[in-house]
Amino acid sequence: MFLQNLRTETNASHKTLEQNPLSFLLMQDAVGLEDYINYLKKLYGFVKGFEKNVFPLLRNTLPDIEQRKKTHLLETDLLAQHQDLSTIVILDDLMFYQNFNTESSAWGGMYVLEGSTLGGQIINRHLQKNIGQIIGQSHYFTGYAAETGNAWKFFLENLSIQADKSPQEENEIIVAAIKTFDLMDSWFKSNAGIESKN
Repeated sequence: MFLQNLRTETNASHKTLEQNPLSFLLMQDAVGLEDYINYLKKLYGFVKGFEKNVFPLLRNTLPDIEQRKKTHLLETDLLAQHQDLSTIVILDDLMFYQNFNTESSAWGGMYVLEGSTLGGQIINRHLQKNIGQIIGQSHYFTGYAAETGNAWKFFLENLSIQADKSPQEENEIIVAAIKTFDLMDSWFKSNAGIESKN
């Protein structure tokens, strides 16, 4: 019941993020190298900050938390496109502290990031079909590769354990997941670190 509620309650925010201009461009047949790089930069700005500030809150309850880090995959992909990592804007630590300061809120945020590994498989196939000869292998969107399904299942099992502790825990996870989708949407829409085609 919890997972069904979580999916239902986050559905609108999830769709909004998927329709975000950066996300939208990435899934077009006319996707270009600049679209790909801009998406990676914005994602890097969020993921690096999230892993630095939020992952520590889950060290005691998510057994494989360290194996779920993906900043290094984004760095590999960005460096492959000759990007200077030091110039990429990272979302402020304070934002993460204000929105993810409990274990349950961290679980809610993690639900969004881990869930994106499923969509990443679709994105990866699309990118390889359209610009694979330009970008080469996309390490971030490859994610857990053949283990993606198992990694997601294991995550959901542990997430459910957290939610089952109390109705308050369940509600906090759901609220934080919605907030994470909304924060990512706002971050992706901001102009920080994005190159213009004009």
